[in-house]
Amino acid sequence: IVEPDGVDLVRYQKIPNTQDARNSLSKSLLLQPSSFVVGYTGHLYPGRGSEMILAMAVQLPDVHFLLVGGETADVNLVQQKVDGLGLKNISLTGFIPNAEIAQYQAACDVLLMPYQHKVAASSGGDIAKYLSPMKLFEYMACGRPIIASDLPVLKEILNPENAILLPPDDLAAWVSAIKELRTNPEKGAVLAEQAQQDVQKYSWESRAQNLISTVHGAS
Repeated sequence: IVEPDGVDLVRYQKIPNTQDARNSLSKSLLLQPSSFVVGYTGHLYPGRGSEMILAMAVQLPDVHFLLVGGETADVNLVQQKVDGLGLKNISLTGFIPNAEIAQYQAACDVLLMPYQHKVAASSGGDIAKYLSPMKLFEYMACGRPIIASDLPVLKEILNPENAILLPPDDLAAWVSAIKELRTNPEKGAVLAEQAQQDVQKYSWESRAQNLISTVHGAS
């Protein structure tokens, strides 16, 4: 039985709007009410796209990039690169309990999944062919437009109707997509609404029911 990960939909039923979410977060994140905020939540292991995000930040100095999560060593490494590039438009939070992640996601205008062709797990190795990131389903439930790598495994869930899918290493395309969503919020709203509809079948409860039904059907 192969089932993708899922999401706690109840947690996302009453998330705050963008401005309220920003107001509730620490002022140290530098999230100004007028900022256009592009977010990423999750680990910062190799292949998760932090290098791509830094490259985007260089080309989009008027966009604020919020990186939420990561182990201390990885966060410190990315922060060193941020400092070395002199970037002032990136905030790294470090580890945030999963129960609080929705608040940070809600504070963003766009959510990113810039997975590369090779993706490391905590134990090493390459999981790009079969990863099932929880952030994928959280992003969909959050109601914010998603820009994601067009890896085949992600396209099992995402499609052009609910996300913008781009080659992992095409920096120009990612920069262009962020600019488009900034100038055309209506397009982002349509994508986000479709994603919220599609994610309803990926609750943890639905996942468990699918497993039970499959086992009973095979017995």
